[in-house]
Amino acid sequence: MPDLVKVRDISLKYNISTRALKYYEDMGLIQSTRIDDYAYRCYDSQAVARLEQILILRKLDISIKNIVRIFASGGADILLEVLHKRVDDIDDQIVLLDDLKRFILDFIDSAEKYDFDNQGDIKRLYEQAHTMEERFDRASTEKALEISKKLEKAPVVSVVELPAIPMARCNDKELDTFMSWWQGLEKQYKPLHSGNLNWFNVFTEQVAGLYALPYGFDGECPYEVFDFPGGLYAVATFLDDPYPYAFESNTGYLYKWVGESEDYELYLTENDAQARFIMWRNKPSVGNEQPQVEFYVPIVRKGAQQKIHTKNIAIDEILGTEKSCRTINLRILESSGEIDMRFMEDGLQIYQQGQNGYCRTGESFRLPLRIDLSAKTDSTNIRMSFGQAVVLFNWGVAPNSMIVADVLEGGHYLIHGTGCLPPHEYAEISWIIERDYMAALANGRVLFVQRDLPYIQRLAAEPSLLVEECVRLHTAFGATVTVRKLEIRELA
Repeated sequence: MPDLVKVRDISLKYNISTRALKYYEDMGLIQSTRIDDYAYRCYDSQAVARLEQILILRKLDISIKNIVRIFASGGADILLEVLHKRVDDIDDQIVLLDDLKRFILDFIDSAEKYDFDNQGDIKRLYEQAHTMEERFDRASTEKALEISKKLEKAPVVSVVELPAIPMARCNDKELDTFMSWWQGLEKQYKPLHSGNLNWFNVFTEQVAGLYALPYGFDGECPYEVFDFPGGLYAVATFLDDPYPYAFESNTGYLYKWVGESEDYELYLTENDAQARFIMWRNKPSVGNEQPQVEFYVPIVRKGAQQKIHTKNIAIDEILGTEKSCRTINLRILESSGEIDMRFMEDGLQIYQQGQNGYCRTGESFRLPLRIDLSAKTDSTNIRMSFGQAVVLFNWGVAPNSMIVADVLEGGHYLIHGTGCLPPHEYAEISWIIERDYMAALANGRVLFVQRDLPYIQRLAAEPSLLVEECVRLHTAFGATVTVRKLEIRELA
């Protein structure tokens, strides 16, 4: 094998796994050579030189996506662009670290005034650290939270292909007995892969436990058995956060990754006979390590699934005649709850620090009305509400579905296939709440028209009933929505 190096020798010399080498090959960055009568991959001098270039760029924390761009360009322009951007990122991190350092020094100055042998002082210091009210104003606290969020190491997303295998499935009320049954089987059989999955059907809101039936199992299963189809999934590991909305935040992170991918797209289909939905499983912790949870969202290669078309309804049929129009000054919107409002060059940024925050108009408007919003999201969840009514685009649990809630009764209705707006792009949204229908449009296309919501029946029975509320804008925990225009039209 003249001038060829074995994959094992490459792995040892450069301290790189054979799996990573295979990944670089799959991405088209290097090419191995096969020779007769030898089962393993080999690399020539050109592939070794290319690998060394890749490893240098990875040491500089250059992403694989950008390395692909650099090698594809054949020149130095893209390389210089990427390196300059990396320098800018480092400068931003230095500024954030400096801000965080000053914040901690301020707290140290406060802590030095307390006696750590005095339980009363310790309690007071804990309360001060917990509330940040005595020493730090709200702006300082929010700045510290922002710094911590930006410096936090983002989870690594990988693409895995799960095998098609028989699965046992139970409902959420049977999980304890299901676990005991599975643990008994594990002592007798070797499973094909670790089951131990939780499974969530976003359309029926059904939660279930899944376990792979072990190879050779021929006994009677007391639970539902179905053929799990396997397939591609985007996977990432998160800290097992007890915060109640961590589920939506974690799936939203994966949806954002998929949305920015050049190779994959989300796969969530209503009434999916293949049962390819969101899954997650707890990962065992070691020692004092914080528990972790692994999330899976189903994906396909781009172009592999049939596109969903919006309804063929003429816009003129649902646009009501306006009686008055108000362009809302975004700077006078009022904030409430766990929300951060910031005015940037491109508009008002709304960042959700919890689940119960929103910004609202100071005045109320009367139904029927039409709300026109020009906005974009960095990941998920563009939400508008009026009274109990809600319309939600890019839902964090099922981004290609829309959530709609009734004006008087609340609740929510899932409308599949119409709720996805491309992230990082402004969308022109119209939400129409008439006395006899509700409708939504985005970028000139009708997304849904509902004529059988409960409030419509109530207003038909009580024609004199007036509905007058403020208009609210909000998003979801961890998401940022930028608004550049809000207009509200009361309709005749």
